[in-house]
Amino acid sequence: MPDPTDPDFVKIVLGLDNAVAFNLTSLIEGVTGTKSPVVVNPTVYGHGYLFNDLALEGTVPYHEGMHAITSPIAGLEGEEGSAMNEGQADMWAFTITDNASLGDYVVNAKGFRQFFRDRGRDPDSIGYIRSARSTLKYSDYGTLGAGQVEEHRDGEIYMSTMWDIREMMNRVYPDDTTYKRPLAKNGLPQKNITRGTNIFERDFLGSMYILGTTSPDTMVKARDAFIVADQMLYPSDSTDPDAPGKHRAMIEQIFAAKELGINAREVTGGQATISTQVSHFAGGQAAPAVPQNVKVTPASPKSVSVTWDPVPGVVAYEVLKRKIAFAGQREPNGKRVYADGDASTTGYRHAFFTAGNQTSWEDKGPIFEVFVPTGLKDVFDSEYVVRAIGVNSTGQVGWSNFSGSSRALQTRQDLTAQVDSAISNISFANGVMAFDNRLTNARGAFSTDKTIYKPLEFQIVSISNPSVTVRNADANGNTFIYNETLTLGQTSAAKRIEFNDSMAQMFSFDAKVYANAFAGSTVGTGSQNSDGSSNPPAPVTYSIFTETKTGTLLAGEPTATGGTSATWGKPEFKGITWDDVLVTTKSDALALEGQLTSATAVDLDFELRTMDGQILMRSAGSTATEFVSSAVQPNTTYVFRVLGFANGPSTFQIVSNQLLPQGSPNENGGTRTVGGSSTISATTNVLTRLVRFTVNPLTRTVSVRIL
Repeated sequence: MPDPTDPDFVKIVLGLDNAVAFNLTSLIEGVTGTKSPVVVNPTVYGHGYLFNDLALEGTVPYHEGMHAITSPIAGLEGEEGSAMNEGQADMWAFTITDNASLGDYVVNAKGFRQFFRDRGRDPDSIGYIRSARSTLKYSDYGTLGAGQVEEHRDGEIYMSTMWDIREMMNRVYPDDTTYKRPLAKNGLPQKNITRGTNIFERDFLGSMYILGTTSPDTMVKARDAFIVADQMLYPSDSTDPDAPGKHRAMIEQIFAAKELGINAREVTGGQATISTQVSHFAGGQAAPAVPQNVKVTPASPKSVSVTWDPVPGVVAYEVLKRKIAFAGQREPNGKRVYADGDASTTGYRHAFFTAGNQTSWEDKGPIFEVFVPTGLKDVFDSEYVVRAIGVNSTGQVGWSNFSGSSRALQTRQDLTAQVDSAISNISFANGVMAFDNRLTNARGAFSTDKTIYKPLEFQIVSISNPSVTVRNADANGNTFIYNETLTLGQTSAAKRIEFNDSMAQMFSFDAKVYANAFAGSTVGTGSQNSDGSSNPPAPVTYSIFTETKTGTLLAGEPTATGGTSATWGKPEFKGITWDDVLVTTKSDALALEGQLTSATAVDLDFELRTMDGQILMRSAGSTATEFVSSAVQPNTTYVFRVLGFANGPSTFQIVSNQLLPQGSPNENGGTRTVGGSSTISATTNVLTRLVRFTVNPLTRTVSVRIL
């Protein structure tokens, strides 16, 4: 309820930021004295308080107008019916305007943007009133806040299911645009629409008439009504009344993707029963081959890119994901309990349907309500699979099994030499020396992706004065945690670092910085069941192309501190303290490994680089045996860099292995079989560096240098 003391109370109560269609039924007396029921649907449009004028954007009148049409036809009674009423009105606005969002103009208003800005939220995170791309599913029903039902939000489950069916219809019937609908300006049937859109709209409206025979209405009933409407309007055999509709398998699969599969049950006692399984008819349809070589890589700090090889004869692909921690089980929503109607599950949830000519998709996170994709909280906590979708000889649409799974991998790295510290706000009072410390990702992680992923750990490893101690560490008495992800060049928020220094003595301390870095990905190959089985994927076999390279280093060069040579990487020292060995990948290479050994060197370090100098992996142990690996691009030259330390003249050997698809014509080194999807990564021991901070309480200064 608005606050009556608010100076804008009257404007808010008048509903200036809303549009409403009222469904009223009255008995009107005719000329003969009889009374007949008449449905009256007055509609009101607010001209905007925080919003822009709601009547000026076509999707809003289409939404309200659809209420006036379908509410008397379908009824749409009950709790779920109210949500469906909003969802179907959204859907009609989307299909008439051929646009996947509603209210873009309405919310792009100065007052509404300022409303979010005043509450500390980026106004650019607001994109529309609602989007047809909503990622909400049936398990998300009633999850506004702590289990609250809200008809507009919950209606997104039904609305986005309808949009997916419409898009799939247009992929199955891509070229035919001979169907017409009236022009808005004069009502003449001259606006071209596709055959797929025409089929969808007829099935959709047909399902509304069927729902008029039920009460209360639910999303499970809507699923069945859509199947029946398609059977009536588009029978696969018009001479057989029991023949399924031409689009039966497609309809089932898309409803199941939104967790309204064959075993779903409507909300009872505040709890929905979900299902991701389909009937034997839908699940047994002939389907295209399973997509191969699925890979997941970070596209940004809050999104990942999923790629796969194309499959011939497909109309679409389905991308699914699951939290790694929930393999073989449903993921809870944390707000409202739901039941599982299936006997078993893989744990994968539908993420997106792509077009058949698309072999990549970027997961930017959940979409719901007014918000544009909200981003992934963790780009490393989920794995992905892909299914191929195609029309078979019967005209039905078949879904392949799941591909092998893929996920982005991370490794913990010592990034002391890659991160800069900035000291400010130095103070000394009551025996406490303190300052603010900001960390900047100055040179990037040792990876193709230079982003440094959270958490960053600023670890104090030694203090020169035994009477000085760390006062306010976050962990282990010596570690400060920055729960931030930093792109290249980005600086963290300030962290207050305090020391107990009761005698105001000068001291120094040494610190290291650790954080996570992208370390390649697993490669999804083979096939795994998509029928609810939680069995792990079958082992994957790779072909190997192997070659051996040799070289010589004249000397290694120690430093005064006994650490890493400061001359590494300088061109004038090539062949003395470091050497490069080039390897060109084959046309079908998936990954490159390098095993370094030496019979004469005391200590060698090893890097895998791109030709432009990016370090993909670095291994820096205390011996001359090192290993690096990374996912790579085909037909590309990479660099193995060998670095010497405290050595006399030394020879070395590199065994290079390229991982190829099984049966590759480039194979010369046999095969390798790994369980499930293979891991293309290496655990790295990166260069160990220190940062020394010298603290002077008298001058209130802190100096910093990398050792």
